[in-house]
Amino acid sequence: MQNKNITSSIAEEDFRVKEKYRRRARNSHEEHVVLQVSPKLWSALTTAGKIHVDLQKVYVEDQSPLVQCTRCLGFGHGRRNCESKESEICIVEGIT
Repeated sequence: MQNKNITSSIAEEDFRVKEKYRRRARNSHEEHVVLQVSPKLWSALTTAGKIHVDLQKVYVEDQSPLVQCTRCLGFGHGRRNCESKESEICIVEGIT
């Protein structure tokens, strides 16, 4: 088993991992996988900063769940799904 230095301190019931989605990377042969993990496992992974998966070193980063629209500056949706009828709001000044 790989990453014993990380997983040895995690109890089996706290070792929960669920794949949420995948994002395209610049390299067409790679993908960024976003995982949902237990708080204890999250702490261990983000502290380590990188893990080994098969023969690759994979960097671990925290993924913020917040999505902000660049049209209305609201949270929870992106520009494509914005239902605001108003024109765009300036991201810097917050005015139209």
